[in-house]
Amino acid sequence: IDPVQTDADGNARFVLPMPRGDLGTRPLQMTAIVQIRDASGRPVERTLSRPVAPDGLRLGIKPLFDGQAEEGSVAGFELVAIGSDGQRAAAQQVGWTLSRIDKTWTWYELDGRWRYEPVSRRERVADGVVSIPADGRAGVEAAVEWGEYELKLVTLEGEQTASSVK
Repeated sequence: IDPVQTDADGNARFVLPMPRGDLGTRPLQMTAIVQIRDASGRPVERTLSRPVAPDGLRLGIKPLFDGQAEEGSVAGFELVAIGSDGQRAAAQQVGWTLSRIDKTWTWYELDGRWRYEPVSRRERVADGVVSIPADGRAGVEAAVEWGEYELKLVTLEGEQTASSVK
């Protein structure tokens, strides 16, 4: 950024460049640390943080259970679509997949020491297609047993976006 001069009241305005490329689908936060020098040359530093929303459609997922779904119950999720303006939007043809995550542990020896690491395998439990109206919410649900699960959403037509929750 080029040096900026303050006005008579000590205020200055400047534009911060935004990074180009894919910022993902989750809201981000930009933090700017600005340093100026006062009349005697001492540095004065201020920090300013602002939310940065990625361009395009975003999909939101809200589990309809507290913490974890009970074993042998039906896990429900509420879905919304948010446009780049931050307002609710319609999303036609949103594919969803609920997968069970099975974890096993692999033991191995390295430099005379035994170590282990997790190995995850996903098994599809349920899937489908849902449309999210602009003025409301959509829901999906599936029967679950004990274990860890992940719900993934992906738009099947129009602007491509995805979201997931464990």
